[in-house]
Amino acid sequence: MADPRRPRMTVSCQLHRSLQKTIRSLIIIIVIIGLLVHNAKASWLQRPLVHVFILAGDDNVEGYASLSHLHELATQPATKDRYQHWLMKDDGVTWKSRDDVFVYYDHERGKPFRHGNLTVKGFGAHANLFGPEVEFGHVLGEFFEEPVLLIKSAWSGRTLQKDFRPPLGKEPGGFQWFRLLSNIKDAVKHLDTIIGPEYKHARYDIKGLLWWHGYSDLEDVVANRNYKDNLTILLTFMRTKIKSGLPILVGELGGQGTVNVMKKELDFREMQKSVVNLARMRRITTYVPTAPYVVQETDPEAAERDTYQHYSGRADTMMAIGEAMAIAMAEQIMDGVKIARDEMDRAEITTKYRSSHQEVAFLSIAILIGTLAYIVYAIRRGNLPEPGFQRLETVLWGPSRREKRKRRKNRRNNGGEIEIT
Repeated sequence: MADPRRPRMTVSCQLHRSLQKTIRSLIIIIVIIGLLVHNAKASWLQRPLVHVFILAGDDNVEGYASLSHLHELATQPATKDRYQHWLMKDDGVTWKSRDDVFVYYDHERGKPFRHGNLTVKGFGAHANLFGPEVEFGHVLGEFFEEPVLLIKSAWSGRTLQKDFRPPLGKEPGGFQWFRLLSNIKDAVKHLDTIIGPEYKHARYDIKGLLWWHGYSDLEDVVANRNYKDNLTILLTFMRTKIKSGLPILVGELGGQGTVNVMKKELDFREMQKSVVNLARMRRITTYVPTAPYVVQETDPEAAERDTYQHYSGRADTMMAIGEAMAIAMAEQIMDGVKIARDEMDRAEITTKYRSSHQEVAFLSIAILIGTLAYIVYAIRRGNLPEPGFQRLETVLWGPSRREKRKRRKNRRNNGGEIEIT
C-alpha cells in the first residue's frame, strides 16, 4: 500500500520533468556547437585580410591626368611639398610605389589584366596618364593597417543607358555591367597573384565602391533624360549583387568647374544629387563634389593638354579629387565621422575606428548580461507575476521559493498529490 504522505507523480509532473531534461540537453548542445563555431571562426580570422575598393565609371576613372604635369608639380619649389611624396628623392625621376596598396585593372578585353603595387604609372588610360586611384589608394593606404586592393573597372565612352545598365525585367544587361561583376570575382580569386602567395587563402572585405561617370550620357538626349532612373537602378543592383549596405560614392560631373558652367551640366549634377538624397540611399551613399578642384587654365598652351571632360588633364586636379574621394570613403566607413586630411594617419584613425566600435559592442553586451541577470534574479525570487515569466522559470530552473511553499501547502491539503498545470 502506497504511503499517503509520499507525493504521487502525476502524468503532467512527469512530462514537466521530461521537458526540463530536454531543454537542459538542448542548452548543452547549443553551447558545444557555439564553442565549435567559435574555434572555426578563430581559425578563419587568423588568415590575412585584404580591404577591397571598386572604382567604376568612364573616362575619368580610367585616368587622363598628365604624368608630365605631375612631375612638374613635384619638382617646382612652390608645389613640390604637396606632390613629392610620389617621387624618389635621390634622383627626382623615379616614381615611388606603395607596398601595401595594390591595383587590379582589366583595361583591354582579351589581354592579361594589369596588376601590381600602386604607383602613378601604369594604371591610367595610357602609359603617361593616371587616374583617381593614385591619391585615393595612397590616402586609404594610410587609413588601414591591412593591405588595400583597388579594382578598376572603367572604360571611356560607355553609357549607363546601355553599357553599364543592369538587367531589368526582360531587358538584358549591358556588357560593361557583367564585365564589372566578372572583374570583381577575378580579382578576389587571384589575390595570391596580385599581392603575394601568402594571400592565396586570404580573407577579403569589399569596403566600398566609387562611381564616377556621366559625360558619356550627358551628350545623348535619351541617356541624359533617363540618367536619374538608371543611376538609381545601378546603385540598387550593386548592393544586391556585390554587398548589402555597400558604401558608395557618386563623383560629381564637374569638369567645367564652378564658373561659366553649361546649364545641361548643372542639371546633370542635380540629377546625381537627387539620387544620393533618396531616403533609401542617403545613409550609405555620398555625393563627392569635383568642380571645386578644377583649375581654370590661363596659359593657352597648357589649356591644350586635354578637354574639360577630362578635367583638362591636370595632375593637381586629379590628385585633389582622389584625396577628397578617399576621405569621403573613410567617413562612410566610420559611419559619418568627419575626418580632416591631416588626421588620415594609420595609427590614429584605425585606433579611433576600432575603439569606437569595440565600445559599442562591449556596452551592448553589458546591457544584455545585466538585463538577463535581472530577469533570472526576479523570476527566482518570484517577483514577476506574469504567467509567461512563471512558465519560463518553471521550465528552465524548476519552481521558485514561493511556488515550492505553495506546493507544500497543496500537498498537505490534498493528501500528498501533486498537480502541475
